[in-house]
Amino acid sequence: MFERPTPTSLSQDLQSAVLRYLETNYRLKSDSIRAERRELLEQKGRLFAETLIEPVLPYPATALLEDAAKAAGVPLDVANIVGQALFGEYVAAGEPIRLRQHQADALVHSLGNQSHGKHNVVVTSGTGSGKTEAFLLPILTRLVQESMSWKSEPEVQPWWEKIDSPKWSPLRAGGTRPAALRAIVLYPTNALVEDQVSRLRLAFRRISEQRPESHLWFGRYTGATLG
Repeated sequence: MFERPTPTSLSQDLQSAVLRYLETNYRLKSDSIRAERRELLEQKGRLFAETLIEPVLPYPATALLEDAAKAAGVPLDVANIVGQALFGEYVAAGEPIRLRQHQADALVHSLGNQSHGKHNVVVTSGTGSGKTEAFLLPILTRLVQESMSWKSEPEVQPWWEKIDSPKWSPLRAGGTRPAALRAIVLYPTNALVEDQVSRLRLAFRRISEQRPESHLWFGRYTGATLG
């Protein structure tokens, strides 16, 4: 029967793998010296650090998306499209979508018509608190809301499939929506970009499935991007 790994068992498996690597690649003829080396390597703090576990406390989702959308002046159908794209897999069928409070506040302050006119949001919260959704929610909501005025776009032009003479041409040639760069997201490291790109692709695909005319595009630019 398969046993679910624990942090302790994973640490032990990793230590065993490292020791096997050392004993295989740096093999000693003498059994006694090999045993002495292994004993030294297994000493606490010599090669492996103590296994530490940091618990991540759950952040409750108590704010209704519907209420946040009303406070931000966002049409409910727009909010539901974005809500399903970002949180749909965590909500049972028929259940209302709930946000964490800082996510709801980010939506309201970013898109609402507050009397003070301040729309810039800074989110400082712990690991696993949903900071990514706190900025994606207002960005995608604004894009989907704008897309409600767009006409259906023509199919993309797969120029690379022209076997005889593939010649580059714009993917969205013949598009009718207003051309513009609508949002820029800056990341401090490429590693964080890699983690986020998959989440962006998933959210964009889910929006397109619900509303094909709202097909959204994004590009990734790093230090390795040509040009």
